[in-house]
Amino acid sequence: MTSYDIFISYNSEIKEKVIKLYRQLTQKHKLRVWMDQYEIGSNRLSDELSHAILNSKIFLCCITKKYTESDNCKDEICYAKILKKNMIVLMFERLNIYDLGGVGFIIGPLVRSNCYKDPKILENFSGKKFKRIVMVIKKNLGKEKVKLLPKPSCSCLDKQNCCHILAVQSINGIDITNSYKIPNIAQLTKSKNLGSTGRKKKGHAINSVEQASSSCLSSSLEQASSYCQSSLVEQALSSCHLDKNQKELDISSYLIELVLKD
Repeated sequence: MTSYDIFISYNSEIKEKVIKLYRQLTQKHKLRVWMDQYEIGSNRLSDELSHAILNSKIFLCCITKKYTESDNCKDEICYAKILKKNMIVLMFERLNIYDLGGVGFIIGPLVRSNCYKDPKILENFSGKKFKRIVMVIKKNLGKEKVKLLPKPSCSCLDKQNCCHILAVQSINGIDITNSYKIPNIAQLTKSKNLGSTGRKKKGHAINSVEQASSSCLSSSLEQASSYCQSSLVEQALSSCHLDKNQKELDISSYLIELVLKD
């Protein structure tokens, strides 16, 4: 018996958009998706639909005004409710509770993703909001593990472009391609070492050539480098070192702990 991760329920007026959604989910995210455009067979339509919904883990409904008016669409969502299927609701149009009609009785208590607010979703199903939708889908399928990370903090001056924070983000699967900017090392070092009085300040010098004495640290950084394919991250890891006198959690310390646990 064929089983699916997702059953897509939609009205034919948005078929072209749903086809793009289907391709993203199947080709990029490798999910097994049932869509009538590709999966419908030679049996009676009602039999095909009931079998597909019954054997799908998630019921993904793409809501429009015409969806709420379609008897077939209402039959699908009602059957999914009877089976107590896990529902994910994508709003392709802005509708109020009166527009939803009887469908609103089913999706009213559910969390809805307002796709109509983000052009990237409706055009090619990309962007941060769509990534969150996929993350919710995978979480419900048991394919996505939630990672709890500490609040990013580091002793570096350049907080946004801190190499230590970017390294940890990359190891944890966060795309840092557009986050990395080459900082002015000379300027940052000058500011860090001199301060407002012109005197040298103790602490974390960005271009410090002093190597950590701990052999555990160097081996940990080597392990971290093996996780990171990006040369930018390798460059970041090479500048990491422990500040034993620092009371607050340093992001480089967390990086080492993370690697050693793995």
